[in-house]
Amino acid sequence: PDVNVNRTLASAQALREWLLTSDESIKSINLYSFDVHTRRSWLIFKQVLAPEFKVGAIAANSLDYEPKQWWVSSQGVRSIMSETIAYIYAQVVSWKV
Repeated sequence: PDVNVNRTLASAQALREWLLTSDESIKSINLYSFDVHTRRSWLIFKQVLAPEFKVGAIAANSLDYEPKQWWVSSQGVRSIMSETIAYIYAQVVSWKV
């Protein structure tokens, strides 16, 4: 389906459905995501997939700014600020459906 809102949640739900119906004996996954988005993605995937599956996370470094000096670029500041707000929101919402 075409998903424009809550793509991370839709992805986690689709993966859960596949994991539960496949013949694979997968018990854990590693989530690979864009640097500052990884923590929020991990939180959502962890809530959606638990307790049947364990979720790890691997963050890809940003190519748009230097992650260790994110405050010196406009893109870094925008990424960190928007993801911080989104992460706080994700903390208070129950993603388990």
